[in-house]
Amino acid sequence: MLCEKCGKNEATNYYEYNINGQQMKLHLCSHCAQQMGLGSLGWPSAMGVPNLLFASGLAGGQGAQGAGRVCSCGATEAEIRRTGRPGCAQCYQTFQDLFLPMIRRIHGGVQHVGAAPKGAPVSPEARLDRLNAEMSQAIAKQDFERAAQLRDEIKALGEQGGQA
Repeated sequence: MLCEKCGKNEATNYYEYNINGQQMKLHLCSHCAQQMGLGSLGWPSAMGVPNLLFASGLAGGQGAQGAGRVCSCGATEAEIRRTGRPGCAQCYQTFQDLFLPMIRRIHGGVQHVGAAPKGAPVSPEARLDRLNAEMSQAIAKQDFERAAQLRDEIKALGEQGGQA
């Protein structure tokens, strides 16, 4: 089957989505899919990128009425809703209300909570937070000897920070 957009290349990507109750099917070659911003998000086409975008309200769901906001790069709200792709880094701030629900659904949250890579230096603030949490736990367990050791480590860390 030939690509429905260019009509020249073999269609290797199949997209099926629903817009306002109307079922849409699209057969595209890789080049046209990439031009339209489909499949360039790193998901296999079988996941139905348009389904994901339309379900999130980013694409088409509210039609052209959302064309009011414009980012400094020239990307409009309507384009962001249609494609789900930012034009620049500033788009994430300008259209934050559009991207946050999608990010939350995909990643389970909007704030990074992962661990630092092995061997990465631990910041003094992170170490201080960890020591304070350990000291609170030691006090709760009435392990006052350990709590005193942790208090001394916290004090030493504070003194090191003051010298820097």
